[in-house]
Amino acid sequence: MTQIGLFCATGLSSALLVKALKEQLADDQHYQVNSAPFSEIFMVGNDYDFLILAPQTRFNQAKVAAAFPDKKIVLLTDEEFLSRNVARIVEEIKI
Repeated sequence: MTQIGLFCATGLSSALLVKALKEQLADDQHYQVNSAPFSEIFMVGNDYDFLILAPQTRFNQAKVAAAFPDKKIVLLTDEEFLSRNVARIVEEIKI
């Protein structure tokens, strides 16, 4: 099963985005999507195949990439996060 972690500043604002991702991936039971506060990424990041970063965490992208060189990291744009537009994310996950 492919594990997807969505990390935002507190872990709360990403709940709707997680719901949208789960809805888009509902036909494929090979995905598990969870959200967490960014403060936990260095403790739990290895549990995930994909690390999705909310826009407010973008300044930490280089640190995350250095800590998890074998993980696919996706940085959400402000528009994707606010509108819960997950089409690009789903495409990158399913590649």
